[in-house]
Amino acid sequence: MKLYGSRTLEDIPGYRIKWKRYRKESGFNWDKANITLSLGIKGSGKSLFGEFVGLHHKKIFDFFGSRDNESLFWCRKGSPIDDILLVHSPSVEVNAPWDTIPSDKLSLSKMMEYETVTTCDRFFLNQVDRFKALEDMIAQCWNRYGFTYPIAIIIREASSFLYSRMKLEGADQKSAKSDFIYFQREMRHMGFTLAIDTIRWTSIDKEMRDLADYLIIKNLGYHGLPSDLSWIYQFYDPKKFSIMNPPNFVVLNHYGGLGYGDIENIPYHKPEGLDIVKELGIEIEYFEALTESTDQQVGDKEHEKIIKLYGGGKSYENIANEIKRGLATVSRHIKRHDKNVNNLGYCPICRRVDGEYQAVDMKAYRTQ
Repeated sequence: MKLYGSRTLEDIPGYRIKWKRYRKESGFNWDKANITLSLGIKGSGKSLFGEFVGLHHKKIFDFFGSRDNESLFWCRKGSPIDDILLVHSPSVEVNAPWDTIPSDKLSLSKMMEYETVTTCDRFFLNQVDRFKALEDMIAQCWNRYGFTYPIAIIIREASSFLYSRMKLEGADQKSAKSDFIYFQREMRHMGFTLAIDTIRWTSIDKEMRDLADYLIIKNLGYHGLPSDLSWIYQFYDPKKFSIMNPPNFVVLNHYGGLGYGDIENIPYHKPEGLDIVKELGIEIEYFEALTESTDQQVGDKEHEKIIKLYGGGKSYENIANEIKRGLATVSRHIKRHDKNVNNLGYCPICRRVDGEYQAVDMKAYRTQ
């Protein structure tokens, strides 16, 4: 019998917890939209735990991956998931065996058609391009007003969320953290489980940690527990926190329950050093970045809008009034479009935004 989409019960990794304090729950409650926060050093298995959380949910949105593109592991051989949507930059073309979509065409209804929606660093021109796409993806999640089951959102490094807010909006660290706290607090009302991990305690304030329904403590190396959690040393030898293997963890739940556990292996988890894009046979082609509109300049999307309005039968004057530009600007862009089509066979600007009339001579089209 199918459990979730293409996954059967055998595909869902199991786990064990030996409770030391306040056994209020037998384990994790996957039927509620909870927050799971994993703390630990590099290589401690934080990403592995996020993937474990994801596999216990009907749908998975894996947005904030690391620079090694590990969020593509869902596509690897051995993965039970084959219903995958890959999100990429509008300025990048991705040729893959799975469905792909530019981030500016994404909608919540489209995301809901798939078992897993993911992306990776290589699908974008640069970090700003990637952060803009992440903003688009998160914005879609706010449109989920009713739900019958939680969806897992995996944030593989919390600082990526914070940095994206600071980079895109010019927010200071305090404002970015306030945004993250609001995001954590409100996403549960939209039916999203959050699986977050972080390396540095300074990236996650105590207020953020206090929102977690399950605090997962992995190998801490020489860092040790933050001061507000040092009481845990009454129950576990401090040495335990520096010798844990990736499957092992200490869990502190929102009832104060404390336990030591382990998860079953996920054999298709991406190993360190693997060029996963190459392994999966994904081909990527990068184009010139989109030009944004300003008061003095018509951007790529606005150019395409001019051409589309003209193709729809509107006059130069109607178009100028709608986009609030001069007649000369409208005329110049239509002529430029036709010149490119006649010389190149297409308009590069319209092609960048996948315009309907990218290979159409508009003057000839209107005189048909």
